[in-house]
Amino acid sequence: MTASFRATATLALRSPHRLGDLGPPSLKGRPPGCPSQQHVGHSAVVAKAGPGRTAAVIGDGAVGIRGVLAVNRLGAERIIIMGRHADRIALAKDFGATHVVSERDQDGAARVMELTCGFSAHSVLECVDTDKAMDTAVAIARPGGSIGCVGVPD
Repeated sequence: MTASFRATATLALRSPHRLGDLGPPSLKGRPPGCPSQQHVGHSAVVAKAGPGRTAAVIGDGAVGIRGVLAVNRLGAERIIIMGRHADRIALAKDFGATHVVSERDQDGAARVMELTCGFSAHSVLECVDTDKAMDTAVAIARPGGSIGCVGVPD
């Protein structure tokens, strides 16, 4: 399936989810023009982000910022952005990020564990597409948690 040309995605339960519902309010209800927003919105749904849950977004680039928007719109209570760029972190905070982790790899995973009192994240969005980012996603997802991947690592 190529999400950039679809308005809905069929998940494992075979229930359609409108991908455009996770975009900015001006795009709500219709597929956004940027395919990465569709992928991020779908990944947030797959990661089961929602009310009362902790979500971690790995990456502070354009896709990661969209991840913060998506999990925020799904109602995540705590949103952890993992990144190092001050201007992007400021934007992520404007869009709902509640915590920042600037460390990477094992140090980053340890910091997320500290922020969550050892429980880690219910939902993780991997928005970098590297093997190390995927390793971090696995390390910070709590038992029974879910990981939404925007792409496939090389």
